[in-house]
Amino acid sequence: MSNGRYGFTARYRMRVRARDIKKGVSMRYYETHSIRMGVSYSSDALYLRTSADFVSSDYKGRDTGWLLSQTACYRYRRMRLDMSMVYFDTDSYESRLYAYEKGLLYGFSSFMCYGKGMRGTLISRVDISDKIMVMAKIGYTAYFDRSSIGSGLQMIDASSMTDTELQVRMRF
Repeated sequence: MSNGRYGFTARYRMRVRARDIKKGVSMRYYETHSIRMGVSYSSDALYLRTSADFVSSDYKGRDTGWLLSQTACYRYRRMRLDMSMVYFDTDSYESRLYAYEKGLLYGFSSFMCYGKGMRGTLISRVDISDKIMVMAKIGYTAYFDRSSIGSGLQMIDASSMTDTELQVRMRF
């Protein structure tokens, strides 16, 4: 629902899935319920969106999770700033949630949230001229319930990580 400057969205979804209990012998059905609500505001220079997600899964007992996200975009002449902040708290991997994350030009990502933590990103775009555009992105993720991130060769021995990206586009 939207009236031009303000908007409101709501979604409810129920999924029924099956998983093997013993390989090829028996299946267990479980339900996942998810709710997403969001409000937004837009003007010529500013866009704001706040959304809240909740999930409940009964795969191995009742697991729940929630996510709160804020997105802001500001435009001024040849400059654009995008900021997003996500805070999440889930009981397990089964109650994980996904947050859309804007990327650099021609890209985006979907950030998987499980456990307890937060993620923030800042994207800056400057059109230096009609032919040169520079974009930079910095992201920071912090987990409050673990001392390492990832596994195997990609394991980070810390509870937080920072990632950066830079893109320059030149038209000829």
